[in-house]
Amino acid sequence: MDLQNQLEQFEKMLYERCGFRGKVVLGGSIVYGESCTYSDKDIYIVTKNIYDAMRLLRQKQTIITIKKELDMSDHVILLSRGMLAKKLWYIYGHDNNKHIITTKYDKKFVAITSIKIAYRALGNVLQETNREKQVYMLGKSLLHAIYANKLRHDAYIQQPLFSIKNVYNDVEDEVMKKILHGKLRQDAVMVSDEDIVLVKKYLDEIWCEYRDKIFSYRAWFVRMIFAIKQRQWKKIAMQYDRYIIEQLKTMIEQKNFKRWDEICRDVMQVLYI
Repeated sequence: MDLQNQLEQFEKMLYERCGFRGKVVLGGSIVYGESCTYSDKDIYIVTKNIYDAMRLLRQKQTIITIKKELDMSDHVILLSRGMLAKKLWYIYGHDNNKHIITTKYDKKFVAITSIKIAYRALGNVLQETNREKQVYMLGKSLLHAIYANKLRHDAYIQQPLFSIKNVYNDVEDEVMKKILHGKLRQDAVMVSDEDIVLVKKYLDEIWCEYRDKIFSYRAWFVRMIFAIKQRQWKKIAMQYDRYIIEQLKTMIEQKNFKRWDEICRDVMQVLYI
């Protein structure tokens, strides 16, 4: 079964078994033609309201069963229209009728998330043994760093966000262009130490600009919801996003990844199924 048919069946089975009213949306690089073997498939269940989202969450096991029946291995993210309207997540994708869906976004919220993803991808480069995946992850780290920078300095950013094609010609450094090209094709010979140092330096400079102005009410609100659910009250009181980024940065610099998985679990606060 191809991906389109799979998603159509997924939406139909959600309707039949869970009373789902909303849309299943496919997002990410696959929509704008920049995906590769290692790209995640961004699949969203978008409900009409938060109450429907909570009702579906209570039927999580049913949804997992549907995914197994359809041989869907990718995580699905549960959102509501209200969450998207309040700019608590960004989507560029299409529904099962191929209608493009793009949402408004909060620049600081998206930029903070991008910096976290960039450091996570960079750390994964240092731990990965598959050469092609190393090339892909380094390109992903650089791409998210570039967009974090643009979100801070550019008044207008062409949609979709995180498209290489939309930023490639703005990049002047030839090595950076090679790294971005590697995310698309993974045809670089290997990731060199110099490439990693270049991306790390660029990312650190961007983080230095954001570090003391990182607070976002939207990011804090999302963090608060998850902190209450997990009963981890310190995540509400402290600048937890800054803590995560500093932890990722320190582990990369020290090449000590003992707590890597633990910290990476808090990089993105969304409802996965």
